[in-house]
Amino acid sequence: MSTSRTRRALLSLYPSRWRRRYEDEVLGHLDDECGEGRLPARIVVDVVANAAVERSLGAYAVAGGGAPSDATRGLRLILWGWCCCVVGGVGFAKLAEHFATARYLPLGVPGGLRVASTSYDAVQWVALLGGVLVALLVVPAALVALAYGGPAARRRLIVAAALAVVLTAVSAAWLAWLVAWAHQLTFAQRNGGDARYGLSVVGLALVSAAALASWTRVATAALRAVTPADGSRISLAARAAALCAVILAAAAAFWLAAVSIDAPGFLGPVFGAHAAGLSAQWPYVLAPEVLLAVGAALAVVGARAVRPCADRAAVVPAAG
Repeated sequence: MSTSRTRRALLSLYPSRWRRRYEDEVLGHLDDECGEGRLPARIVVDVVANAAVERSLGAYAVAGGGAPSDATRGLRLILWGWCCCVVGGVGFAKLAEHFATARYLPLGVPGGLRVASTSYDAVQWVALLGGVLVALLVVPAALVALAYGGPAARRRLIVAAALAVVLTAVSAAWLAWLVAWAHQLTFAQRNGGDARYGLSVVGLALVSAAALASWTRVATAALRAVTPADGSRISLAARAAALCAVILAAAAAFWLAAVSIDAPGFLGPVFGAHAAGLSAQWPYVLAPEVLLAVGAALAVVGARAVRPCADRAAVVPAAG
């Protein structure tokens, strides 16, 4: 590919409105700065990053007056709902960590684990789709807030991100230490036989939840600095994210019910050796389900509060 075609391909990342106004001017500037040779990596990164910002301006504009935007209140509620869903989903994953292989074993029950398997797959795929939708709501807002939100908005984002990075690093170090310790313990010790190990696992869960909450705070800080510029697309993505949260909670509940009926031995440590009654571990089952249900409820309320059109006080920066 020729140098000219390469540069035009890079500029094709920008929206058509931007290209109509600035493409020839930018191409001339690149020719003056770099001649006909290859563009330095620094310039390529800068062009791509600015293209992402310009694309994001199609979804969000800067909140007018520099005050925190109320137009994204519903979106922020959806994010906190998904924060609860992620924490609950991690608990569900821990509960079902051996199910992925156990479901293929002959269990001698009518229909096997067909319902549970379908529900388990739904949890995985819907969680992935929901994560993509949440990213589509948050990343453009963060780019616009950083590029055009002003010093106050950038300062809030940087402070929130710094705390999130610290908590994430602590969680990663804690996890590495816990994994190394777990290799020295027996199966019984790792599953309730060692109180110190159990408390360490709970501590890791709390720190990890705090890290996730901190990243959610980063996302909400970005949303406070912007307002939807394309209400229809934002509203559609918000409602889809809320629907995914509802399906996630329902699928996890169906999984638990199906496993309890078709393969009670799988939940033996929770429901007792012969599924005759609840053991002391039942909170570990209910807590993820409650968090998923609360997260779904928050997401639904947030989706209903999303405004269908942009805030009139919005300021769309001039492209360039």
